[in-house]
Amino acid sequence: MATPKTIATKNPFALIQKVPSKWVGLKGTQPNGFLIFDTTNNGLRAGWINLHNTYFKRGRDTLKEIIPV
Repeated sequence: MATPKTIATKNPFALIQKVPSKWVGLKGTQPNGFLIFDTTNNGLRAGWINLHNTYFKRGRDTLKEIIPV
């Protein structure tokens, strides 16, 4: 579910990184590490890449397997 914070930062996956990767369209971060994107499409792209690389590639493909991580 979208929240005002995810809408304002164009970060629908609510990505947080203390040292942000060089994401396409990354404009900056908030003090808590919440990433800010230039467009929602770039935020979606980063979220999908993060899911793929962090979870799917390692065989975690259900919410039951992803949430605890």
